[in-house]
Amino acid sequence: MAKINYYLSNKPGKAGDCSILLYVSFSNNRVTISVKESIHPKKWNENTQRVKSSFTGATSINNRLDKIEEAVKDLFRNEFSVENPNPDEVKPRIQEIISPEKVAKIEGFYEFVENFIKTAQRKIQTVKKYKGTLNYLRSFEKAKGMKKPLSFKSFDLDFYNDFYTFLEKDNNLAINSIGVHIKNVKVFLNEAHERGLHENLSYKSRRFKVVDEPSDSIYLNEKELESIYTLDLSGSPRLDQVRDLFIIGSWTGLRFSDLKQVTKDKISGDILKIRTVKTGDFVVIPLHPTVQAILEKYSGNLPRTISNQKFNQYIKEVGQLAGISDEVSKDITKAGFKVSTSYKKYELISAHTARRSFATNMYLMGVPSMTIQAITNHRTESSFMKYIKVSKEQHAEKLKQIFQNDSRTKLKVV
Repeated sequence: MAKINYYLSNKPGKAGDCSILLYVSFSNNRVTISVKESIHPKKWNENTQRVKSSFTGATSINNRLDKIEEAVKDLFRNEFSVENPNPDEVKPRIQEIISPEKVAKIEGFYEFVENFIKTAQRKIQTVKKYKGTLNYLRSFEKAKGMKKPLSFKSFDLDFYNDFYTFLEKDNNLAINSIGVHIKNVKVFLNEAHERGLHENLSYKSRRFKVVDEPSDSIYLNEKELESIYTLDLSGSPRLDQVRDLFIIGSWTGLRFSDLKQVTKDKISGDILKIRTVKTGDFVVIPLHPTVQAILEKYSGNLPRTISNQKFNQYIKEVGQLAGISDEVSKDITKAGFKVSTSYKKYELISAHTARRSFATNMYLMGVPSMTIQAITNHRTESSFMKYIKVSKEQHAEKLKQIFQNDSRTKLKVV
């Protein structure tokens, strides 16, 4: 989180007034910007970093300083929560907070979205999805023969229904893909509304909803993980390293983006403490013996991570060599119809399978959901339960074991 301070410029003007400067410190960087307010040093309280309340106009200036501070904090929570944000991207966003009238010059919807995509501090994949949504909006406009381009006023429930049909019927998209584009439209409109560019709140209606359907993503059970771990990959260093990273993810629950942060200084005894990239939260993870063995193999560190795309390609090779080839069927709703496709299980293994395997296996072992959530960082139990991959038969078996082991569930014969 950024540290925010206000100071007076050391260069007084003709009347002896000094500009109030905003100092934003983050990740060994600092951005300094004038808030377009001036005050005489005698009226300034260095301890509170506000205008002394006894002077005329103090309340108005101090309220503005408070609002700017809160807005900058929100900016870092929502957009710059990643490690080491780029100061060149941070400064313009803070300037927009201080001088919103400059942002108002961007009046058109497309102009705003294009500027937002250029300046947003987002992952590469997220930016690609934003661009994809923008392309679909332009295609939708052409398909409907619209004489005027989409504006902020265009996004009502009629637009929602028409755009949904366009994505589903005309472009043959699956429900979850449609949901991504609806979500991005809402991101664009919400961001523009927060900047005071429009007052159209139709997109906040419950009927303007982000659709989705349960994912058929797989997980690997303990036996399958063991078959991967014991695989002899000494003849292929690239597969050997990918396998080791995957196994660590499967016993720590870490996201792929966090694996590269696992270094000696993050480990104390058999405990790993790490701040996650996605949420910025600290997690404390006990190290499974398998993880400890792999860390010893690399002298306490891990091999340098490769791209997510390459990792997903290589781990499928590993899964095939380990004999993880059961038939798996995936169902999705596409163009309004259920479509079922069969795969070999190894074909569906990805970097994220490791994290899902951790959560599911821990749950099946009887670890309380709250304990697993503390490591996986799921905010609610409902989101966690959607994440794990447990069949009805596995739920029944879990309850059966509880009945067998808990004396309170055994009926006494009278």
